[in-house]
Amino acid sequence: MSVIRHGDEQRDEAHDLDDRPADIPAEAEQGRPLRDLVIDSIGGWRGVLDSALPAAGFIIANIIAGLQPAIWTGIAIALVVFVVRLARKQSVQQAIGGLVAVAVCVFIASRTGEARGYFLFGIWRSALMAVALIGSVVIRYPVVGVVWHFLSPREGNWRSNKRLMRAYNWTTLAWGASYLLKFAVEGMLYQSHEATWLGVVRIGLGYPMTFGLLLLTFVVVRRVRGESFSIPMLRRRRTAQPDRD
Repeated sequence: MSVIRHGDEQRDEAHDLDDRPADIPAEAEQGRPLRDLVIDSIGGWRGVLDSALPAAGFIIANIIAGLQPAIWTGIAIALVVFVVRLARKQSVQQAIGGLVAVAVCVFIASRTGEARGYFLFGIWRSALMAVALIGSVVIRYPVVGVVWHFLSPREGNWRSNKRLMRAYNWTTLAWGASYLLKFAVEGMLYQSHEATWLGVVRIGLGYPMTFGLLLLTFVVVRRVRGESFSIPMLRRRRTAQPDRD
């Protein structure tokens, strides 16, 4: 009876977006929240800082001492971040990915002989991401929907749900537009040989926009799915406060 009751509660919460039978066991719903998985995938605030440090160090060293010291500074900072993440037993995959990305960037900078070359890989990556995201909407496999249901496989044929598809399409297009914006702005700065401003824009525009889009995606999709969205810190505060009524 408890299993059936649990299934009834889940159907009431998801409304018409969830057609799961009532005999699904409660343990199937007791995974980690999708929000936590995404936050872990980008490493939280420490992950953002770790990924920003090599670029910041590269730009500062280039201003002070020139290209070659900047290249070695970027490599050194990336190695330190890599070792620290390993020592803290954090994601090895993310640490290796960050190290490889910095290695590619400094390689391009050394081959071009210009500091702006450090950001060339990221510029073209933004262009490819924009094409992939917008293209996924055109072929009716929006990336947001694919990723969401890969991490939280609850509905089967989610592409047949018009409301879900509309939410996934618009949020995917928002991500695509953000990458187009970064490509356009950074490309313009690259053509203008503004290496310092490339670093400022890469850090200042990239990370706040990423967190803003993550928040937008969760709010829109969870609302359409009939699920609540709350910030854990605020939820704990509200729970801790006694009812004054």
